[in-house]
Amino acid sequence: MLFEAAARKDNQEDHKTEEEEELLGRLQLYQEVGRREPVQHFCEAVMHGCSKLREFWLSGYNLTAGCCKELSRVLITNQSLVNLDMSSSTLGDSGTKRLCEALRQPDCKLQSLTLKHCNITASSCGDLSSVLCTNHNLRELQLGGNKLGDAGLKFLCKGLKHPKCRIKSIGFAKCNLTAACFEDLSSVLCSKQSREELDLSDNELGDRGMKLLRGALEHPNCHLQKLRLSGCRLSEACGEDLTSVLSINKTLTDLELESNNLGDFWLRLLCEGLKHPNCRLQRLGLKHCSITVASCWHFSSVLSTNQNLRELQLGSNYLSDAGLTFLCKGLKHPNCSLRSIGFANCNLTAACCEDLSSVLCSKESLEELDLSGNGLGKRGMKLLCGALEHPNCHLRKLRLSQCGLKATCCESLSSVLSTNQNLTDLELDWNKLENSGLSLLCKGLKHPNCRLQKLDLSGCSLTGACCGDLASLLSSSQRLTDLNLYYLEMGESEARLLREGLEHPNCKLQNLSIRMITVTEEMHQELGAVKNTKPDLNIVLW
Repeated sequence: MLFEAAARKDNQEDHKTEEEEELLGRLQLYQEVGRREPVQHFCEAVMHGCSKLREFWLSGYNLTAGCCKELSRVLITNQSLVNLDMSSSTLGDSGTKRLCEALRQPDCKLQSLTLKHCNITASSCGDLSSVLCTNHNLRELQLGGNKLGDAGLKFLCKGLKHPKCRIKSIGFAKCNLTAACFEDLSSVLCSKQSREELDLSDNELGDRGMKLLRGALEHPNCHLQKLRLSGCRLSEACGEDLTSVLSINKTLTDLELESNNLGDFWLRLLCEGLKHPNCRLQRLGLKHCSITVASCWHFSSVLSTNQNLRELQLGSNYLSDAGLTFLCKGLKHPNCSLRSIGFANCNLTAACCEDLSSVLCSKESLEELDLSGNGLGKRGMKLLCGALEHPNCHLRKLRLSQCGLKATCCESLSSVLSTNQNLTDLELDWNKLENSGLSLLCKGLKHPNCRLQKLDLSGCSLTGACCGDLASLLSSSQRLTDLNLYYLEMGESEARLLREGLEHPNCKLQNLSIRMITVTEEMHQELGAVKNTKPDLNIVLW
């Protein structure tokens, strides 16, 4: 907790360091199990001693009427505050009403407000709509996970269409909406006010709602750039609607369609829209969309045609090695501009790694690759590592979670780490690497050529015996800033070793997450004591 930061008086801080400015600029509170922080008193401290505060994250708190009153005062008195996140707090309708009173005041300069999962209902939407009509500063409003319903959305749409409303990004994910509300929402998108981002995920949109939405998305006044429709019960019947949108709308750059039962027939229609010269889409999310190998040839054609697409997520579709072979042909095409691609849980085996390796060796634009949840094993890893050491490979982020890797794979990976000077983010969680595998990895991680900054080793069957290697790594690596070690079996003596590595002057770690199988008070004290010498190090201990 950062109460001390808020309680400092500005007149006592004439010469703040950059770190202090950052601390005052961002303040984050999370509710811990079995603990209730005095939020009301804390807000008083923020109001009187932290005029530089720009971001206030208050998540999961049990808010009383007094807390809401003090928060409202903060919004009015602290004119530096531009971002407030109260997700999963017990704000409710009564708290929302009090908050809206402050949001309507001219002194409130808030630009982003997140109220996800705050027990807000349709009865609060009139007050929120009033805020949208009067607050000229608010640019983003996130209301996901609240039971607003179609009636609540009708109220909000009145505010969104008001000439003084400046909202650019709005989120209605999981708000109990149905196709009936999309006539009102469509009129918002067709209004002259510019909307850039809209999240409708996990609502009963259906094919009828998609047809109404199509009319708005094709309207010349619609300037939406980012649209999320995950889990909206779309089916093959809406294929023509989306295809038409992609061939007409020239502003849409990010489309998320995850968890809709779209199928191969729909995807073939979508590909026609993606190949249209008017299509400006840069990111497309299609995880869990019932796509099979039958669609991969069509998608390969898109990759060799569309020069705008930068990110493609195809995870959790049954593509198999045969489908990936088709896709790799498109990925290697000179016209393909993809920088990030996801194949997590696509039923791939080591056999596909030859094709993937060919892509990595020839496509310098590719920066991120997700292969999590595929059984690549030692043979697949050996092929991939050969490509990762190729001078043309510019991959920065590689996800290999749950890929059936063992300690025997780590020698090849260690060689990559000591050779590849582009890789900065590596996820190896939930592979049985064990202590012997970590020992091999540390050799590469300590090499002067290694540029890795983020490493995830959660669930890798590590025990306390590895803490010597970890301490040695932390005391020598000049690049590593983020380390995840969930499910680490460690004793008090090993915790002491890890502490020594963290306290070493050469340790550059900024974030450490540890979830231990057995945790004692002594271990908490050992690792907690690191904050005395490394106050900027963020340690999350489970």
